[in-house]
Amino acid sequence: MAHTILSLDVREDLLCGLVVEQNPADLLVRACGAVKVDGPDRFSAALSELLTELDVVVDGCVIGLPLSTVSLRNLTLPFTDRKKMAQVLPLELEEQLLVPIDRQVVDFIITGKNDTGSQVLVAAVAKEILAPLLSSFADSGQPVKIVAVSLELLVREYMTGAGRQKEATLFLHGEPHAMDIALWAGDKVVFMRRIAYPEFIFGPPLDGNGEIGLAVDRPIAEQYMHAACGRLKSSLYYVAREQQHEAVAPQQIVLSGCLADMGCWHSFMEREFSLPVTTVDQENDLPALRLSEDVQGKWNHRLYDTALILARTCLQGKKNQPDLGFLKGEFAPGAIQIFSRRFLTAAALVIGLIFFSGLGLLWLNYRSLESRAAELHRQMVAIYKQTFPKATRVKQPYLQMQSRLRAVQGSEVSLPLFSGEQRALALLADISSRIPRDISLHVSRLVIDQDGVQVKGVTDAFNNVDVIKNRLAASPRYGEVTIVSAAADKKKGKIRFEIHLLLGEAS
Repeated sequence: MAHTILSLDVREDLLCGLVVEQNPADLLVRACGAVKVDGPDRFSAALSELLTELDVVVDGCVIGLPLSTVSLRNLTLPFTDRKKMAQVLPLELEEQLLVPIDRQVVDFIITGKNDTGSQVLVAAVAKEILAPLLSSFADSGQPVKIVAVSLELLVREYMTGAGRQKEATLFLHGEPHAMDIALWAGDKVVFMRRIAYPEFIFGPPLDGNGEIGLAVDRPIAEQYMHAACGRLKSSLYYVAREQQHEAVAPQQIVLSGCLADMGCWHSFMEREFSLPVTTVDQENDLPALRLSEDVQGKWNHRLYDTALILARTCLQGKKNQPDLGFLKGEFAPGAIQIFSRRFLTAAALVIGLIFFSGLGLLWLNYRSLESRAAELHRQMVAIYKQTFPKATRVKQPYLQMQSRLRAVQGSEVSLPLFSGEQRALALLADISSRIPRDISLHVSRLVIDQDGVQVKGVTDAFNNVDVIKNRLAASPRYGEVTIVSAAADKKKGKIRFEIHLLLGEAS
């Protein structure tokens, strides 16, 4: 059964798409299209336009990202275990990336190992770049199988040809805005960088079938390219120091893109690097393919060669898969659908339904409680009026009932003090008879309750307080006599005191 893949090559100002069908003998290109992107705010509209143009049912999608969307770092880590590296990398990158690490998807390639650790090439892509891409494909019901770096797949496709993978190769891919660089050593890409030009070197933009030309004068173009090569040499020097291995020293240079289309750069790069230079031949070095009748009239290798390699990589299954992939975490297969517009709409409807259902239940509950509260209020008013028949105005029956009960209880407490043997008078007589007449004493406060007597007053000396306390303690009416306080009043020259008498059984 033939498999059909939609391949999207994302460039800085251009989206190139192919629909490729895998056949036993070759690849059949069933549809192709390219849409120019006029600024980041137009990306979603351009992608929607391209997907509408490539209106073919497919088994899956593959997306290739340009280096302009990827943050790249070469690091040395004191581990050889890949799981430990994945745990440590967020801490290593936290201070090196402009976008916070928790808002990026990170993957890495182990480029070398030694006794002290490992060298890695780390790539990070902001989630705000991936989200709209995956959302658009999810809306159209097309599962995304691979999100990779286009340059890494392009280099892998070329270098895994017969005899090429054994040589360390510097791969230079020319774009109108910048030169993309990849260093292949052993069987993997160990270094990638994007070096931008001060202004456009190549033109016209790759959205037509015209030949590639220079957008600036030849001397200026060579000046810009010479500066870019100087920066590249510095980067390669530091990479070689980090890797500490001669295998990363490039033995040849391969040109692709705009650099390959214009033959004049072949000799220029030979002079700059003193290395043999070859170019990628789109007709022969890239996968064999067959074009449908609808595609034959608008086919252009300059536009679709990278998209074709992306499709072939996806159709190969597990064989020759990219080392860098960004379908991780919340973007992993099975989690991508959360970015679907249909899913978000359905989720919003469900949440809205739950919210308004909750509001309805709360309102019904509130009305029920309000009715119950009114009924309880009527019952409390009836009980209050039954208890106090003379009451005419009842607003808060519970509080009014508490107030009435406290008043009744207070009057009941004070009644025993004036009943029976006239208890209060007996206590006053006892206290008066026991205090010596020769002591100067003025009582300012005397309180009698069911439990005891509180006496506050002033006298001339501290000794008088002790005498009063001892005389009262001798009475059988008091279980305990305590001096609570005794302090001198400096202004009046008197002693202020307080004595508590705890009533005993005899009182």
